[in-house]
Amino acid sequence: MYTETLEDHLSKTLEFAKNILLKYNIQDKDLILSVKIATAFHDIGKADKRFQEYLIGRKIKVFHPLLGLPVIEQITRNMPENLQCLIILAVASHHTPLHKDLYSFADDTQTLIIENKIEFEKITKRLLLKIGIEFTGEIENCYTKSCKKVFNESKFNFSPTSLKDKIKFREKFIVIQGILNYCDWLASGQREIPKIHPKDFIASPYYYQLRAKSIKNNLFITLPTGSGKTETALYWIYGNLDSSYRIFYTLPTTTTINAMYQRMVDKNRNYGLDLSTVSEYFSNVDLYLELEGSNPTNANLNLYKNFFYPFNITTPDQLILALMNHQKYTLKSFMMKNSLIVFDEIHAYDAETFGLIKTLINHFHRYYNCKFCIMSATFPQALKKELYFLNAEELIDKHTLEKEYSKRKRTHLEFRNEYINDNLDEILKIFYKNKRILIVVNTVSRAQEIYSKLNQLLSNKNCSLEDLMLLHSRFTFKDRRLLEKRIFKYPKILVTTQVIEVSLDIDYDVLFTEACYPDSLVQRAGRINRFGLQGNNGEGIIKIFLPKGWKDNKMTASLPYDFFLMSKTIDLLNSNLIDIQSELDYINLTNKFYDENWKSSSEAEKRFNRIWNILNYIYRAKLSEEDMIDLLRTRSGILTIQAYSQTHFDIIMEKDKMLNQTKNIDEKQKIFREIRTFSMNIPIMKSMKFEKKQGYNGQEYLFVRSSYDKELGLINSQFF
Repeated sequence: MYTETLEDHLSKTLEFAKNILLKYNIQDKDLILSVKIATAFHDIGKADKRFQEYLIGRKIKVFHPLLGLPVIEQITRNMPENLQCLIILAVASHHTPLHKDLYSFADDTQTLIIENKIEFEKITKRLLLKIGIEFTGEIENCYTKSCKKVFNESKFNFSPTSLKDKIKFREKFIVIQGILNYCDWLASGQREIPKIHPKDFIASPYYYQLRAKSIKNNLFITLPTGSGKTETALYWIYGNLDSSYRIFYTLPTTTTINAMYQRMVDKNRNYGLDLSTVSEYFSNVDLYLELEGSNPTNANLNLYKNFFYPFNITTPDQLILALMNHQKYTLKSFMMKNSLIVFDEIHAYDAETFGLIKTLINHFHRYYNCKFCIMSATFPQALKKELYFLNAEELIDKHTLEKEYSKRKRTHLEFRNEYINDNLDEILKIFYKNKRILIVVNTVSRAQEIYSKLNQLLSNKNCSLEDLMLLHSRFTFKDRRLLEKRIFKYPKILVTTQVIEVSLDIDYDVLFTEACYPDSLVQRAGRINRFGLQGNNGEGIIKIFLPKGWKDNKMTASLPYDFFLMSKTIDLLNSNLIDIQSELDYINLTNKFYDENWKSSSEAEKRFNRIWNILNYIYRAKLSEEDMIDLLRTRSGILTIQAYSQTHFDIIMEKDKMLNQTKNIDEKQKIFREIRTFSMNIPIMKSMKFEKKQGYNGQEYLFVRSSYDKELGLINSQFF
């Protein structure tokens, strides 16, 4: 039976790296050499006597990335100092992301101990010959230099000064460690990921879908609901696969990601995609897969979490977090190079969040050789101007687009200078007529309030409470998954928040909604008479109300939206609603709103720079740290961290105790997943107060100081 030697593994890792360097057409000779050295010697510390003894259980744990650093220091001694530091730091942190306390507890006097030095030096020289360099230094120095001192000196000596240099060396670090981690994974016996084979999946595609396939540039797509927007994006993707290695299809919410994932792998749609080529990723994706019966293994999760699949469906915040040095950001970031990135529903973000996304797009455009397809049913010209640097092509000319939108009139709008709460009797009258009613409000607390009142009213009438449902983003993972499935059973009254706005293929009869920005209103309206089953002459009824409390305190009532923009929205709706005759009028209203009121957020770019400066551009960010939370806060809370309600503290501590008592790895993973089913993705917002708690074995949990109700979700009087 063949047993792979250390030299075999290092040689395989190096060969994979050479192929990746060619595939990505990397030309920088110093960078190429850096990658080859890092991949060829990343595990050289495993030759240390203590590590070999640790493997057979005779000694305490030692860290092989640290033990091999003196060898790498000797090999790289003639390289530019910053590059030498990057190689050493990349190898030192190839298992644990680089952070300020890495190896702080390691023995300062620890040196490399090799029993058979002659054979070790032969292996070193053979690996160097495979790289293409001949070692002329004194290898004996590797046995006397403190391993930790090499690491600490590299941290201290890495000191690019200008902003331009900091970004340049950060991107070099991403290439070095990204390729190292990828090739290490490949060399450890993992198979190559299957490729996507493009195909024409529609018998008679629209002319604009064929045009999308022919465009080799960045692309803007504006198409009305039901016009095959997703399929059009797929045609663009398939037309550009020859020059790209991965696809990232981003959507605003996990609910829409789940729906899109099922759509992409559906054999009946004949897209040419399947479970081997498509993945979805968001925090807690393993819990979703387990609840769906997929029983994910650690190997599968590694593929999902690190974007190894050729087609990745994810949220923009996952890309933003990689750009902000979160977790294994080097591997994730490298996976994004030479990729195709689709931003669906680009309208769904406020100015601050859009600013973060714009900065992300600009960075990937400048440094990652990415192509972008950005699309929406309502794509305001103001947003297109913000993305001018892409020089994107418009899929459909303005005249044709206006003609298409003017044909559609599925809804009728009316504006009320009242609150939804004061019109619950009207909702019940429509309910008794067997109509399906969608109620959308702007805050979680208001959704909870309306749901509770309707619940009581229906109970008083002995109506089935199965006809009433509440959905928002602040339910525990397990509860929310059950609710997401229940949506498609069409409860007669659905009370919800902005989570319903994007990419959900549902069709209700009547909408009661609080006023919101025009593009959000268009999306909410898109859930009413969506398929035109009631007719195409305005039969879908939309009733727009003031946000609760508007007459008393406009500043508070406008949240989570900007007060100034919400005031302009209400004025615009009051004066223009009578002119809404078709979906073209929706678009014109949206453009008018953006033209008159849109203000670019320059804060986003400054925020990235502040974060990178704090992290010295290459260090890992830890989102639970207070200074990072302050930097990542937004009004919309697009960036989230996993946390638990204080209500579940006792349950989690009890399960954590079980976690500490069992020695079985599979059982530990099962218990930990049970714990995480109580988790929620909590927005990093000023109204949320967090507190860390430690379990019995040092496991750290982040709790939010808010209570939880299984029916209502997370309860916080300040929560929007």
